[in-house]
Amino acid sequence: RPAVIATNPAPAGYQSLIPPVKQPEFNQSTWQWAEETAEESVITDNQFTDVDVALNLERFITEPEEPIANGHNEGLFKPASNPYFVVPVDLQQKLERVVKASQNHPKNILFTGPQGSGKTSLGEQIAAHESRWCFPVPCVTMQEPSQWWGYWTVVAGETIYVKSQFIHAIETPGCVVILDDMNRVENPKVLNPLFPLLDDRRAVYLDDIQRYVKVAEGVIFIGTVNEGYAFQGTDPIDLALRDRFDQISVDYPPGPQIEAILLHRAQISADTAERLGRFARTLADAPNLDERIFISMRQMIAIAEDVALGASIRDAVTFT
Repeated sequence: RPAVIATNPAPAGYQSLIPPVKQPEFNQSTWQWAEETAEESVITDNQFTDVDVALNLERFITEPEEPIANGHNEGLFKPASNPYFVVPVDLQQKLERVVKASQNHPKNILFTGPQGSGKTSLGEQIAAHESRWCFPVPCVTMQEPSQWWGYWTVVAGETIYVKSQFIHAIETPGCVVILDDMNRVENPKVLNPLFPLLDDRRAVYLDDIQRYVKVAEGVIFIGTVNEGYAFQGTDPIDLALRDRFDQISVDYPPGPQIEAILLHRAQISADTAERLGRFARTLADAPNLDERIFISMRQMIAIAEDVALGASIRDAVTFT
C-alpha cells in the first residue's frame, strides 16, 4: 500500500511516516482496508504445537474472545493511517531501518519522551503504514507475572486454560506489540517474564500449558515510558531490560504541525489554530529556561475542542 502523503505539507525536516516494505504473508481473508477507519477482524489460524497434542492439553485451552469493535485493548486491530502524523526525517530513517531489520532478526524499540508527545500513536502509525496487526498492552494494569499468559478457570464443570490476548499477539507474524507505560507496572518484577521474549531466544516456556510460546516472525515490540522527576508514579527501567531495546526520544511536533493537528482534530478555524500554535510556541521558547512551559498535544487538543464549543481562548487555556 503506498505511503500516505499529508494534505498539509510537513515542516522542513519532517515528513510522513515510513513507506511500506515487503512483509511476511498474513491471514487477511477477513480484512478489508478502510481509509478513514480501523476495522476489526479476528485471527483464527494460531495452531497448537505437537507438544500440546501429545500432552492432551489442546482441548483444555481456549482462544481469546473476539475484539470489540474499535477497542484498543480487546484484541488485535489494524490502525488507520493518520496523514497529519509526521516525524523528523532522521527518526523516519531510523524507523525504516528498524522495520527492515525486523524481517531478519528481532527488533525492539523504546520510545521515551514527555507526556502527550505521541509515543503510543507513533507505534500505532508504524503498524498502520505497514498494514500490520497491532496490540497495545496497558502495562499499568499488570500486577502479576501470570497476567501476560492467561489463567485457569472452571467452565461447565471442566477446568480450562484461557490463553491471553498477549500470547495471541506475539504469535501473530508481523504484529506490533506496544508495551505502553512500561515503567508504571505495579511491581517492576512483573516485567521479568518478558526478558526471553525480547532477546534472541524469542521464546518462553509456560509450565501451565507445558509448551514454549514463540514470538512469530517479524514481530516488533515497542515500549513507551515517561522518565524524570515530574513522573512520580514511575519506576526506573531495569538496565538489562533497557539493553534489549533501541532507545528513541520522541518530542512534541513543530508549530506548523501543531496547527494542522488542531485543525483536523477540533474543527476550529485556521486563524484560531494559528493563534493557539503561536501561544504554545511562545511558552516553549521563553528566553529564560526556568520560564519555559511545554504544553502536551493532549492538552492542546483539549483546549482547541473547548474553543470549538464556544469558549474563548483565554477561558479554554485557564480551565484546561
